[in-house]
Amino acid sequence: MENVSDALKIAGAAMIFVLAFTISMILFSKAKQTADAVLTNIQLNKFVPKIESLDRNVTRIVGIETVIPSIYRYCQEDDNIRIRICKKNDSTR
Repeated sequence: MENVSDALKIAGAAMIFVLAFTISMILFSKAKQTADAVLTNIQLNKFVPKIESLDRNVTRIVGIETVIPSIYRYCQEDDNIRIRICKKNDSTR
C-alpha cells in the first residue's frame, strides 16, 4: 500500500510539472507573437534620426525667442548641427 501512495505522489508531481511546463511554453509563445507583431508595426524612420551631411546649409530667419530654446534642445540631444548667426545686413546667408 505504501508503494501505491508513493507512486500516486510521483504521478501527481509529474502531472503538475507537465501542466506548469505547458503553461510556460504557451506564455512564451504568446510573448513571442506579441513581440513580433509590435516589431513589424514599428516604423523605424520615426525613431532613427536622419543623418545628413554638414555641408548642406538649411537657412531660416528666426528671432531671439527661438534661438535660445533651440540651442538648449539641441545641446540635450546628440544631433550634429551647425548654428550660424548672421547680422541682418550680412549677405552670406
